[in-house]
Amino acid sequence: MTGDVPSDDSTGRGDADADTDGSDLSTVERAAVEAARSAIQSATPWTGRLLHVGGRPATAAWLTRAGHGVCHLRVDTAATGAPSETTDTFSESSAATASLPDGVTVAEGDRRSLPFETDSFDGACLLGHGLSPIPDQQTRLDAVAELARVVAPEGLVFVTGVGRLAAVSAEFERDPVRVSQSVAAITDDGRVTADRVGPRATGMGSAPLPALPYHAFRLEEFERELVETGLVVDRVVGLDSFLARLDGLDELAGGARQRVVRAAERVATDRAVADGARRLLAVCRVAPERPTPAVGAER
Repeated sequence: MTGDVPSDDSTGRGDADADTDGSDLSTVERAAVEAARSAIQSATPWTGRLLHVGGRPATAAWLTRAGHGVCHLRVDTAATGAPSETTDTFSESSAATASLPDGVTVAEGDRRSLPFETDSFDGACLLGHGLSPIPDQQTRLDAVAELARVVAPEGLVFVTGVGRLAAVSAEFERDPVRVSQSVAAITDDGRVTADRVGPRATGMGSAPLPALPYHAFRLEEFERELVETGLVVDRVVGLDSFLARLDGLDELAGGARQRVVRAAERVATDRAVADGARRLLAVCRVAPERPTPAVGAER
């Protein structure tokens, strides 16, 4: 799999962060990006002010082209225990935001205490690997509660996470002998840690790097964490459905390949299918009356 789980040797091109025209992606990666875009577009026929949290700047550009006013937040990943892919602690370099189109504002902050007033946005997106690179549950709850706080009631919130079955499958592919010793523990609690899965290979002749921790979700757990923090889940989409488990998909003729992709799209919201997907995308709304905040910053 390419870009299957958060790791230090994979930036996850096909990670449901809609930041590419798809020309360099595999069929599975392209299908995931298109599914994420479709879910966002179908849920937001209006144009509004959106907060884009911690994803790639090109996604903020895509949202802008779709007609939204966008604020792109560079996330301080060190503050939440999430891995950084850059030399600083932010979710991407400041240089990466320099080419954003006019109309996109850029801010920096800790996702546990967003630097915005309550009800500042019509919607928010936490895409890419989403919640999964935050290993600690309380920190994840704080982050989602903050999204619910800064988005107006009934506003839309899109959140992604790595599916647990797919995570276990990916780790087996990397090192089946080592992971066989800890697969029960990973399946039980969803925590993928260096002591359980070992180092990541970085290519021929390269020294392996330690695995970065992440959390892989069961569907019900993913929904529960979102609901606990003031969101109402409209639906969950399995972004790759069963496509990641099909060998030779890219070798199929174009028409046949598209028929398989369309079939996957039709079952993507089936709960059994979504529970086994590599990436989950929850389409949510902020509850009309938020719960008394037990998590997250209160402003």
